Amino acid sequence: MVLQPCDCCRRHIDRHAAVCPFCAAVVISAPPRAMLAGRLSRAVLFASATLVGCDQGAKPVAPASGSAAIKAPTTTWRLHGVVKDSQGTPLAGATLHMTLEGQPTIEQPAPITAIADAKGRYQVEGATAGRYNVSISWSGDRGNAYTSEIVAVVIGTDHTWNATMDPSVPAMPYGAPPSRRRVV
Repeated sequence: MVLQPCDCCRRHIDRHAAVCPFCAAVVISAPPRAMLAGRLSRAVLFASATLVGCDQGAKPVAPASGSAAIKAPTTTWRLHGVVKDSQGTPLAGATLHMTLEGQPTIEQPAPITAIADAKGRYQVEGATAGRYNVSISWSGDRGNAYTSEIVAVVIGTDHTWNATMDPSVPAMPYGAPPSRRRVV
């Protein structure tokens, strides 16, 4: 069965049908299309055209001695650093959270999150340049700590932000405040 679209409702119907079964319009059968050398697909045609255009005998050119290698332009940025307390002890498990500054829109990238390793080191990469609100929080046996800063990042660069925090707030059990007696 060979199908063709109906001129009225655009649904596919049998080419030999005289009337469309969906909209009852009279069907004018179109002449069959001419095929190129059998049934070659577009992908085969494009692949063969690409291979014909390539020079199979070309050898790679080595850079001249003493010249710098050409690097491809990068499309990302990188932010890294170390999270420590006021005595210089690394805060393992500190959570870094980055959001692009400005009005929230559909085009705004998702927030970037990272967790510091055992030595307090973190590293994040992104593809959207701009001003980011970077916040780091830590909760541990010595208390809780929080710090934030606005960091401007540029594509193709490495940025370093070392955070120093003072975990002086005592930790709450299970993250809840102490209960108060109910006054009736």
